[in-house]
Amino acid sequence: MFFEQSLRKKLEAYYNLEDNFSIAGKRFNFLARYNQRNSKYILKKDMELYAFEYNEYIFFKKLENTFTQENFNEVKSLISEHYDQVIDLNENHMASSIIFLFETELPDNQKLIKSIEKFKFYKSFKFGLKGWLNGGILLIDPKANMGLSNKYAKKDLKKFLA
Repeated sequence: MFFEQSLRKKLEAYYNLEDNFSIAGKRFNFLARYNQRNSKYILKKDMELYAFEYNEYIFFKKLENTFTQENFNEVKSLISEHYDQVIDLNENHMASSIIFLFETELPDNQKLIKSIEKFKFYKSFKFGLKGWLNGGILLIDPKANMGLSNKYAKKDLKKFLA
């Protein structure tokens, strides 16, 4: 519980937190949403030339047991089949990222560890003209102060372990 509280404290300054969030029937302790919108305008804000948005979504779940292959398959399914329930593909969408963060004991299975490290999710919308989506997975064991992630989420792993 201590890790979840400190994580919430880190995120609440920049993210909007939604407790007990579920997607495709899978429950998460919370979802953290971050939205950044940039625009260029002439003279006044009503005369906007263009705008673009970057969105980040962090799904957090505390697991009572070790992360398993079944958990990994669920994450892959959620990100590839249900991303549209989370991200908003409006006319200003440029990029989004979805990161699944689990507080758990790190797995011992070397095959599963390699699968997590090699996991990659990238999807472009309308050949990149409507933006793109990247996916990440993070496993953090606060007792051992260690973590595991795919390449995309490596920068977040360092941030959340600090």
